[in-house]
Amino acid sequence: MKNLDDFTDFENRERNGWENDIGSLDGILKTEEGPNTFWSGKLEWRPTHTFMPSLAKMFTLPGGEQGKGNLETSFKYRVHPPEPGEATEISVTVTDNVSLGHNSFFIDKRTPHGKWLQSSTITFPYSGTRAHVLIGTRGVDGTAVSRKIDIDDIKVVQVPNQ
Repeated sequence: MKNLDDFTDFENRERNGWENDIGSLDGILKTEEGPNTFWSGKLEWRPTHTFMPSLAKMFTLPGGEQGKGNLETSFKYRVHPPEPGEATEISVTVTDNVSLGHNSFFIDKRTPHGKWLQSSTITFPYSGTRAHVLIGTRGVDGTAVSRKIDIDDIKVVQVPNQ
């Protein structure tokens, strides 16, 4: 196993390769006491799309025998109270290519607001020397299309096939 981040995601108020994607073009870095810097944006979905990534990073992986395996991703997230027109239920999806496989967990009416929560470890396969980690949503309830969320302490671990 190899931790792919030499430092924690948004350390030193830097993006360290994590970029906004089509699902949250206006995502920003914020800093709180501590100092703690994190990404703040929306998970956004449009009915004509099956997946809308909001936050993305491309990793360069060693080739050769380690050319196939899994990426294990986890992070902390904090959900904001829904604003008028925002979804009360939304899936948080992590993948490298949604058509090849993905894992999701749900934010719903019972999810606490304003409290940092730990995601489960989300595993998906990679093949080759480059891999994306995409965080976004595959769907929401009703006609709402987005939900405000903060993301911090992203960990990505490469687990090559044996």
